[in-house]
Amino acid sequence: MSEDEAQMRERHDREQKELQDKTKLMLEQVKGDKKKTAQVKKEIEKLEDELTEAQQQEMIEYKLEKMNSQEDEEPKQTKSTKQSEDEKKAKKKEQNKKKVDKKKQKVEKQKQEAIQDLVNSGGSDRDKELDQIKISLNPLGLYIKVIDSDGHCLYRAVADQLSDLNIENIDYKEVRKRVATYLRAHKDDYINFLETPSGDLMTDQGYEKYCDRVESSSDWGGQVEIMALTNILKQPIKVFTSGQPINMGEDHKDKPTIQLSYHKHFYALGEHYNSVVKVRKT
Repeated sequence: MSEDEAQMRERHDREQKELQDKTKLMLEQVKGDKKKTAQVKKEIEKLEDELTEAQQQEMIEYKLEKMNSQEDEEPKQTKSTKQSEDEKKAKKKEQNKKKVDKKKQKVEKQKQEAIQDLVNSGGSDRDKELDQIKISLNPLGLYIKVIDSDGHCLYRAVADQLSDLNIENIDYKEVRKRVATYLRAHKDDYINFLETPSGDLMTDQGYEKYCDRVESSSDWGGQVEIMALTNILKQPIKVFTSGQPINMGEDHKDKPTIQLSYHKHFYALGEHYNSVVKVRKT
């Protein structure tokens, strides 16, 4: 083996960083073109998945090779008996079959142990963050339902929750529209929570443009939009993070809770929201 586990993990981190730099450049090159941006985001998501899968497979193979190299060679069994040639052949064939089956079982067990070890060690920031979130989810019988990473993830996740809770069936576009309408009608309540890209306070004109983007663009939604959603839907919203869960809209705590997960490292593109649902019994 040319590198040890620590060196492999360091290389994997470098590869993830290189991919992040590459994806940022890809997005910069299509900035302002919505159609091309959407295509590039899909391509980036594919690249991320391929790299993660390749790295996990590489780590599993490394662990298997390490286990096998440490094994002592099994002692050969010898017997001096007076058996006919046919009996010897039949017995040898049966022994070989048992040895093959035993070896297969051993390899499969080692593979599963390697996979579990990889999961437990949490190689990447993404894995570590997911493990932290699952600490909160598992005791509640909840799991993460992955939502597309296309800029609409918050709105898609909320729409998924409304459907899962049997409240109503709407798509992310309708969620965006409702948020934008509410923000326009309650400007004084929200304008001070927003800043321009340069860090200045939002002007009235800038606020109107912000609301237009909420309604019609693929800009990511965040805390301001979640605050608005609790009032629009009159539902509490709980956001699971790698730290303590965030609860909003507690004035409506008698209603079913919309549950989301917030990730900083789920995709290289940046912040992301998923839907959190109950584990279905089969």
